[in-house]
Amino acid sequence: MTIGDITPKKEKKSRRGKQVIDEKAPLLPNRQGEDGDVLSGTSSSGDHHAGVLEGWFGAHWWNGRAFILLVTTLGVFAPLACFKRIGHYAAHLMLVFPIVFYPLRLNLDGLLFPSSRALVHDNVRFTVITVSLISLIFMGANFIPSIWDAFQFTGATAAVCLGFIFPASITLRDRHNIATRRDKILCIFMIVLAVFSNLIAIYSDAYALIKKESSTRE
Repeated sequence: MTIGDITPKKEKKSRRGKQVIDEKAPLLPNRQGEDGDVLSGTSSSGDHHAGVLEGWFGAHWWNGRAFILLVTTLGVFAPLACFKRIGHYAAHLMLVFPIVFYPLRLNLDGLLFPSSRALVHDNVRFTVITVSLISLIFMGANFIPSIWDAFQFTGATAAVCLGFIFPASITLRDRHNIATRRDKILCIFMIVLAVFSNLIAIYSDAYALIKKESSTRE
């Protein structure tokens, strides 16, 4: 390999590094500032929006924006930044879990108990739904042999649910009484077709998984 072959590779690597710096560097101060606003609150156009800590404990010097940013920088961001490598993005997945879990619990409560009071005011219902969901997630994570198998099944179901079943179900519910009879018939047809295609996709994924396991045992 000659020097002429190495030089373009170094230049390409340098350009790629500069592109990453240009894209990521401005995002970090914005992201950290958002964390400070969420925890300590923010003021804009004469209106003050209380943060989480200010809403819980009131306005104090220790939950001000500057002090919160200092604590989160030294206590959270700095230790996480000291990792030289993060294998399979484990920390990212663990930190994302509560963010994904919150809307799941909230929407499940609205589906099962539409006429009940807010979930934050009912500790019994909150505990039952939380424990049930975590138990189901724990059992599912233990029974699923590989994350790639999970991706196959979720990919076969999520797109159909988001694109057809959920919108059609919302139209059938028709809370504002604006859907026509033709709209409801079309929604029923969409749900039936989506469920049928979903079952075929799940069957094909399950058959491929069973066939793969049987071939590996042989």
